[in-house]
Amino acid sequence: MWTSSSWTMHQSFVDALDKANTLVPFTGGSFIESAYPREFFIMRLLNLDPVASLIAPLYSNTMGAPAKNQMQILRSLILFGLTIGTTPARTSLTKWVDLLHRNTPLTFLAGCFSPDQIPSLGAHYAFIDRLWASNEPFLTRADLLPRNKDEFRRGRPDIGGDGKAREENQEKNTEDAAAAILEGRKPAPDPEVYLQKILSLTAVATSISCGLIQPDNCILSGDGTAIHAHASYYGHHDRSLPLDSPLRHFSDPDADWGYDSDLEDKYYGHTLYLFNYRNDDLKVELPVSFKYTSARRHDALNFLFLYSDFRDNDPLLHPDRFCLDSAHDNYSTYNLLNHDGIIPVIDLNMKSPLNADGLPEGFTYDSDGNIRCRCNAKMHFSQFDSVKQRNKYRCPFACGEVDSCPYREQCQKKVTDYGRSIYVPLPDDIRFNPGIPRNSDEWNDTYRQRTASERVNNRILNDYMLSSMKIHSTRRYAFFTMVICIVLHMVALCNFFGPANT
Repeated sequence: MWTSSSWTMHQSFVDALDKANTLVPFTGGSFIESAYPREFFIMRLLNLDPVASLIAPLYSNTMGAPAKNQMQILRSLILFGLTIGTTPARTSLTKWVDLLHRNTPLTFLAGCFSPDQIPSLGAHYAFIDRLWASNEPFLTRADLLPRNKDEFRRGRPDIGGDGKAREENQEKNTEDAAAAILEGRKPAPDPEVYLQKILSLTAVATSISCGLIQPDNCILSGDGTAIHAHASYYGHHDRSLPLDSPLRHFSDPDADWGYDSDLEDKYYGHTLYLFNYRNDDLKVELPVSFKYTSARRHDALNFLFLYSDFRDNDPLLHPDRFCLDSAHDNYSTYNLLNHDGIIPVIDLNMKSPLNADGLPEGFTYDSDGNIRCRCNAKMHFSQFDSVKQRNKYRCPFACGEVDSCPYREQCQKKVTDYGRSIYVPLPDDIRFNPGIPRNSDEWNDTYRQRTASERVNNRILNDYMLSSMKIHSTRRYAFFTMVICIVLHMVALCNFFGPANT
């Protein structure tokens, strides 16, 4: 039950922390700030007051025992993410809770100024579960057991020619998802809604107020990354069952098979998709929104799912451009962003390179606007593709319009009687004219910001050890991703405005 005492307001926390900091240990100097200067600065700066009104409706107002020390739980979890890998707790939340009972400065930094304020391990996990907005029941260990290994396991995905996991009916799926967004419907569930709003109301808002993020007409980039599950695809046998029992324990039932483009191999786990912001002047990169999806989901759909959530959950940022790689090169994404007044800066997914005229290499326009092939013969107009809004042209030799062509074998990987075909977009095709001239300096400077995604992914997975945490289920991964995203913002603020800069 939520009561007025469930949440300690920020100013009360700061006053108590400053008072505790004046205690003089045997070594002299401040009690907390001398031992943890970065953490002291960050925890004082991080204002969690907006979270109270956001999560209060998740608690009953009339039933159950009063919820205690909810601010302390969230501060403890953020402090755990901030110090992950640097304390004896390493990446274990269990050891972290134990450490709070033995390390007084860390206990004070978490907002616990008396032993009875230190939350239990169960209280930490209950808080994490409460913020997961899903109607699906949480599975206990007993619930995970009755799974037949042959029924539960799914096959590994097919890999397309572009090195991406191939998804069935992918083009139709992206069209349906984009149409749903334009109609005001959600193309996918949004169980991370509270986590994303906490990230926005605390870290993103603080970065905006301090000048790290310019919210209007900003440039955002999107990209997905593989999260490898610390769970067996085959499941585990439970000792309480007969040896020949087909029932297995699957500790991460949300995990699935996908393709890790960095390792160029299939993996078992989840996909984390992020929107990131880069401040070119300060050379700082920050995550602003995230979503977890199935490992086998293509990034074209992952973007649309997160973009739908971003539209609803983050009114603070108003992007002018979105930088995306060639996996997002589809008309549904172009048209959706164009509808919202955002310029899509998306790399083209072409099997052959384009020349300055937007044609495949070796093809040119003549003075009359006709397309000429390598042998300078006029290409044969075949048809207009009304779905993709482009014209189709065929080889003039294959169509009987010229007697010979010395480049026939160069035009096709496998020579056929049908001949080479090329598709030419209309002059107003949004793929080739998205609002910034492709290959211009402005285009290249904008698209270069997409590399921020790679660096943010690396910091989340490796520097802050998300990939090393022995956690299971999407809700746990999502919660600690939110924590790490908040930490990245606060560390950036500390680097610019912290003790070392005063």
